[in-house]
Amino acid sequence: MKNRKWFETVLAAVELAALAGMLILSFYLLYGYFQEGEQAVNSTHVQTEENGDILTEAGTGKDESWEEESEKEGSGDVGSEKNENDESGENAIDALVRHVETDGICIRVRILNDSYEDDLFDEIIVSSAGSFTVERGICAEDATFERVLEKEVIEADQTYAVTLEQLEAQEMLRLSSSGESALTVVSLSRADDLPEYEGELYIYRLEKGLVLVNALPLEKYLCAVVSSEMPSYYPEEALKAQAVCARTYALRCIEDRENIIDTAEDSVVNTDSVAGIDEKNIADLNDSAAFQVYNNRKSTEASADAVEATRGEVLLTDTCQYYSTSALSEHRDDLSEEEAFRGFLEKVPEEDVEYGSPWLRWQVEIPIIQILKKTEDEYGLQYEEAVQSESVLSERTAEIKVAAHSGNGQAQLLTVTVGDETVEIEGEYAIRQLLSPGEAEVTLLDGSTVSDMQLLPSAFFLLENGQEEWTEKETASTAETIADQEMAAEQETVVIYGGGYGHGNGMSQCGAAQLAADGATYLDILEYYYGDAE
Repeated sequence: MKNRKWFETVLAAVELAALAGMLILSFYLLYGYFQEGEQAVNSTHVQTEENGDILTEAGTGKDESWEEESEKEGSGDVGSEKNENDESGENAIDALVRHVETDGICIRVRILNDSYEDDLFDEIIVSSAGSFTVERGICAEDATFERVLEKEVIEADQTYAVTLEQLEAQEMLRLSSSGESALTVVSLSRADDLPEYEGELYIYRLEKGLVLVNALPLEKYLCAVVSSEMPSYYPEEALKAQAVCARTYALRCIEDRENIIDTAEDSVVNTDSVAGIDEKNIADLNDSAAFQVYNNRKSTEASADAVEATRGEVLLTDTCQYYSTSALSEHRDDLSEEEAFRGFLEKVPEEDVEYGSPWLRWQVEIPIIQILKKTEDEYGLQYEEAVQSESVLSERTAEIKVAAHSGNGQAQLLTVTVGDETVEIEGEYAIRQLLSPGEAEVTLLDGSTVSDMQLLPSAFFLLENGQEEWTEKETASTAETIADQEMAAEQETVVIYGGGYGHGNGMSQCGAAQLAADGATYLDILEYYYGDAE
């Protein structure tokens, strides 16, 4: 198979370098790895990202839900600045980040299901180590309580369950702990088993299911983002950099939602909503890699320390994205031409970069029929009818190719052609979704494999065997030919060679960890990745 030799050569050449790199890693990193195992480090996933995968990626987050308390204490101006810089780092901070008063800011997070594929529930079951209160009330259009109808106290270790049928039109629930105990959603599952939520839980009824929202202080939210987006055994300075990025991104989401609400002409987004709730008011973001992963891993001491150490610090840049692992194609010569990108991918990756990540290079073999079925489902390409047509069997051609790469090698446009019909798939996320490996095993640089991925690891890739001829067997009858042709199509594959994990924009988390291990501070790391951002 084309280019398999170069991949095997790369694997062999890297083995010694990888072994040496492992020896130089500090003991606490190795110990932490075995203690905590693999976990999601950004997104969008994905997690994911996506999210039975070992990694997730992120995309690029004031809460009006704590109605009485927040209004009494003040909402906290998202744009307000706090000039209390540490003198030792004042110049660096002034040039790169600013301080925001976050004590009065709360955030609303829409919780998705176990696979992060749906945000509607048939039933929600909640418990707590301490007692908690359930308030049932009438929901206003802005997703707040118009008035409370009744209250119920649930004793410690007891469960409270609600289904769609148990909530009337325009009703909502607010669940709040009466002590310091978190609320556990026992009908959900996350990487750390049953997820626990600080703050309050809100349950809304829409036409087709229940919506679950967690409202909590921004800084508390960040503790469970940092632990979910970056392994807690990463160096302290890397975790701090992650905390600043996560805070910046969350505040942007909050501001964006408020701007949408202020300028929207159409007040009702979901016309199927039983309560007529404006869904823009329900939450600032969700807990998946589509935004940034929240509470897939419980908050740890390390993540909480990183959030507290950078409390209120946000980047000056308008956009703040981060991802897991680079393909190392940044700041290279133009890689928009396939030949140039191919030459780059075939080189042995540089030593001691990206924390020795096996995601630097990977390959996966995906059945063509799997891609064609998804193209039909999502883009309307009629492949089955064409394959089964006797008249075209002898000249049937399926072609899957990258039609355009960005300057750093990222696939920007994918085309899928069957016969005379061609569809174009644009955008990094859409391409990665169409080419998701699913059950196919992704082989990493160190020889390990990963399966059940809902997205292709990255859009930094090349296709081999992307064009397959389906030819008629001369000795077969017409009926046998069609059957044989379908079987042959199921056996044809596309081999994808790529590098990196995630969308490749902003801060590389593995790169941040390596910089921190080399002695960089979190401000050094942020300067490295965002210093040129406007």
